[in-house]
Amino acid sequence: MDSWYTNPAILEECEKKDCHLIGATKTNRTLYPNGQRTSAMDYACSLSPSHFHLVTVKGRTYWVHRYEGPLNKIHNAVVLLSYPKEAFGNPKALRIFLCSDLSLDDRTILEYYSHRWKIEMMFRSQKRYMGFKSFMVRAAKAFDRLLTILCLAQFFFTCGLDSYLPFEASIRSCRASLCTF
Repeated sequence: MDSWYTNPAILEECEKKDCHLIGATKTNRTLYPNGQRTSAMDYACSLSPSHFHLVTVKGRTYWVHRYEGPLNKIHNAVVLLSYPKEAFGNPKALRIFLCSDLSLDDRTILEYYSHRWKIEMMFRSQKRYMGFKSFMVRAAKAFDRLLTILCLAQFFFTCGLDSYLPFEASIRSCRASLCTF
């Protein structure tokens, strides 16, 4: 499910539903600044410090550059190239955020993404404990179905087993019970 929001079909379905997507993406995603194909990482390295500005979100400050334009097969999106203030220019500290709503400012995009973090952690747990680590979804309908299944499974493991345990503990408990038969 990595970077599902860079899939044009899923993005188009969301636009039909009048919603926008925000998420993190990998540094190897292809951007087209000035019509030239380059990875987000290479593009960030080619920029001078004057191309970045400081943005503070939830008490943390980041150096941010805003790119608007094509991304892979997406015609137009906002891509934020972001470094923590204390790690400017460090390639390992570079974080890339994608937003399909061009009207949002940089601070708002980063703030919205910070609220997504719990969702990202849920996906990580589901990948780790439910075997979806290498599972890839490319169709919008398949993605809707997968999310429904994952949410039902999460509910079953956290609330449906007569105990209210965190997801990971509930999975381990269920596996332990199955291994005793």
